[in-house]
Amino acid sequence: MPLVFQGGSQNCNVSRSDHPITTTEDSPAPIASHRAAAAPLAQIDSGIVPEMGGEGQALVDVVVCPVHSLPPEIMSCVFIECLPNDSDARPSNGRAPLLLVRVCRRWTDIALSTPYLWSSLEITAQSRHLFSRSTLRGLETWFSRAHTLPLSLKIQHNVDRSQIVDISGLETLDISDLLPRVERLTVWFHMDDSRTLLPATSPLPQLRSLTAVLWDADLRHVIQNAPCLTELFWTRGVDHGTIAFHPFTSNTLTKLDICFDSFSGAEFIGILQHLPMLSYLACYVTARFTDTRAPLPFPNLHTLRLRQWGTRSPLLALPIDALGLVTLPNLRHLEYDSCWNSDVVTAFLSRSQCTIRQLKCQMMSVTHAVRGHLEPFLHVEELYAIVRGHLASFVDTLHPRDDSERSSPPMLLELRRMTISYLSNLSFDYSSVIDFVHRRRAAADAHNLNAPRIAKLESLYIKVDTGSNWRPDPTIENELHRLISSGVDFEIQAIGDDRVIWPRKRVVSNP
Repeated sequence: MPLVFQGGSQNCNVSRSDHPITTTEDSPAPIASHRAAAAPLAQIDSGIVPEMGGEGQALVDVVVCPVHSLPPEIMSCVFIECLPNDSDARPSNGRAPLLLVRVCRRWTDIALSTPYLWSSLEITAQSRHLFSRSTLRGLETWFSRAHTLPLSLKIQHNVDRSQIVDISGLETLDISDLLPRVERLTVWFHMDDSRTLLPATSPLPQLRSLTAVLWDADLRHVIQNAPCLTELFWTRGVDHGTIAFHPFTSNTLTKLDICFDSFSGAEFIGILQHLPMLSYLACYVTARFTDTRAPLPFPNLHTLRLRQWGTRSPLLALPIDALGLVTLPNLRHLEYDSCWNSDVVTAFLSRSQCTIRQLKCQMMSVTHAVRGHLEPFLHVEELYAIVRGHLASFVDTLHPRDDSERSSPPMLLELRRMTISYLSNLSFDYSSVIDFVHRRRAAADAHNLNAPRIAKLESLYIKVDTGSNWRPDPTIENELHRLISSGVDFEIQAIGDDRVIWPRKRVVSNP
């Protein structure tokens, strides 16, 4: 649970960013009562506490500030829970761990003797791969406090191109001494600059996760030098043409996310053949059925994300068509960014006999299109739908109203969690969504022996363009609050960064 400093000299409130500590007008009362109870200690005869020595001062500290009674081991565990949710820490006096060393000497001592607090770091270059001397000195000091723990390091360039940077006082970053200890590494540089940080001869004995922009040859060296690599998020150099995956053979890699123009069907199969332990694959793919070979089985793959690269995909070749090349008996999570091909999907599900629990797709909110996309998936528990068009049509197809489409039964009977990403110029129809949730939950509560059992919808997240007219009016807000009170986890989030924009978490700071 991250700890964040929210306020300045006149407004000091430390709270967890995901579960803010809210205060009310009544909050100062208990604080004042504690201070009043402790006040007599300040009036103790000046001869008593000195006679008791350190024990007397410790007693005063515990009464005035009970947290001092916790042993250092417990405090260390608490401090670790205060770290940011993201894996790497940006040095800031308003965030842990630096925030922790500003409280008191005891907290400083405990924080500095907790190596895990200093095992992750994020730094930003001033110009390409050049850094200020203070950043480089801080990097060395930070990681020295981690002692021998594996390290997590994120290095990125300055994205603000509006400023002219004086590079006369900047220096090149050299992490060669750190690389043998690095467990997670993110390098957001140009391919040539990444090469200077990851030379071909550098051993990477502890590297398990890598995010980088790399040429093919550099990636081959990384895989050869990183025997424990399990996760790779790779942005590939452009204009390379067809890629042969035999130089990248790995029996440890389980998660691969590739950002590249688009792979052919043969390249898609090459990835799976040379990385047999993959359980997660995300890539841009355009599959064409140019041969009649039987689909190949890949039993380890659990998650498959098939992306479409803009409008460059050839006509009649879609990412979803890649399912025609494979048999995936253990697939649980499927995502695709393309039009629907019912023949390919139906055949794939029939021969794979897999149970898709998580599904992400985009569709026009037309009844037959929605049914075509979703009917084959009988066991989906979590749906992420990118909806274009009328929202009412989409939700009414999922669970028809009592007064319409009586011949069409509800869909996705095991659905418990849903996210709707709304990409339309039309205003968001909150009323239809609220009615849908009520219908769905009422059907789950009903005990109708003649109707199929329906799971209760537990959460609904709505993603909207913050530049659109997304704000619910006061009447709708009241309905949404009642929905939340009934037990539904409901949020409105911004498309792109998952930032929660409704409901607002109210944080009131002490004056």
